Amino acid sequence: MRIAMINLTLGGMSGGYRTYLRKILPRLAAYHDVGAVLCAAPGSLRVAEWFDALPNVTFTGSGRYRLFRRGPCRRLRAQLDRFRPDVIFVPLARRFCYKDLPVVNMVQGMEPLAYDDRENPLRERMKNLLRRRAARSAAAHADGFIAVSNFVRDFLVNEWSVPVERIVVAHYGPADPPGRCDRPASVPDDWAGDFIFTAGALRPARGLEDLVEALGRLAGRNVEARLVVAGATDPRMSSYRRAMQARISQHNLCDAVIWTGRLNKEEMDWCYRNCKIFVMTSRVESFGMIAMEAMGEGCVCIAADNPCLPEVFGEASVYYPPKDSAALAAAVERLLGADSEVLNRMSAAARKRAAEFSWDSCADKTVAQLARVAGRQRQTG
Repeated sequence: MRIAMINLTLGGMSGGYRTYLRKILPRLAAYHDVGAVLCAAPGSLRVAEWFDALPNVTFTGSGRYRLFRRGPCRRLRAQLDRFRPDVIFVPLARRFCYKDLPVVNMVQGMEPLAYDDRENPLRERMKNLLRRRAARSAAAHADGFIAVSNFVRDFLVNEWSVPVERIVVAHYGPADPPGRCDRPASVPDDWAGDFIFTAGALRPARGLEDLVEALGRLAGRNVEARLVVAGATDPRMSSYRRAMQARISQHNLCDAVIWTGRLNKEEMDWCYRNCKIFVMTSRVESFGMIAMEAMGEGCVCIAADNPCLPEVFGEASVYYPPKDSAALAAAVERLLGADSEVLNRMSAAARKRAAEFSWDSCADKTVAQLARVAGRQRQTG
């Protein structure tokens, strides 16, 4: 089987998508029944440099994604003509047509599809509308789908009427093994072991206000809690950042909250290893690689009971009802005061849960779906 993996992006790629591509591509190429893989991505990403030699993988440019262009750009079409794939794999919910070849799509992010984004700026709402339309068009025309969680599968079936037999659930695997760690310069050394950590791009769908309001409640009860917030703020989300800073000032928490901005892996690992509690407040996730990172480091976790966080964390987290800052404050206070036996037990449960996920299993299910779709097309064509 010859697979053309077409990464249709606007020129960028999220951290979770990068992790997925780094983990899945060598595994796809290693299968005995995969003869060759063509990996197309925007040239600005320099994807070929992410890997050691992969003899049966050819890298090429895909051009930047354009909403109303269904087929490949001229350069990519020439590559596809030479490569002669059996199946097209698009790891995003974006429609792609090349001759009559079968296409398998995938959903990487659920915010544009399942999140009520009225809190987003108007420009972002318009972009999400276009993303949602592109994803729905892909769902209507795809020969197969790979869902990264049961939540994604159920959404496709129940909301968009995608036949369930066309969908395979292939959870992501664990994060990279722990390595060297570096304390972020913005975090004081004496905070080690005595702060709450949360991470992710700063935007309304992250639900950070739950945690800020919870800390405000704790401060009102003279419960001291420090917070480290990691993640970049897109310029389009600067108003949300200002709103969070205003809430922090309102609760007199300025000295208890540190914004680190974007951190590299070594700095993220330091935060995971040195935080007392990791909190994930996301309103919606397709899977949540940050959850895998936190569990892999043995963090004591609290998560919002939002899709698909319970599916990922399992029993390795304390949950609170989303937007209920009182419940979150109670959970934080309880764990801040917990003895070492309870914390050690929760840490062990997190590591065990992370180990239950497998990139090999993800690749197995992906290749099986690609082969099934390619075989069905050959039979009917």
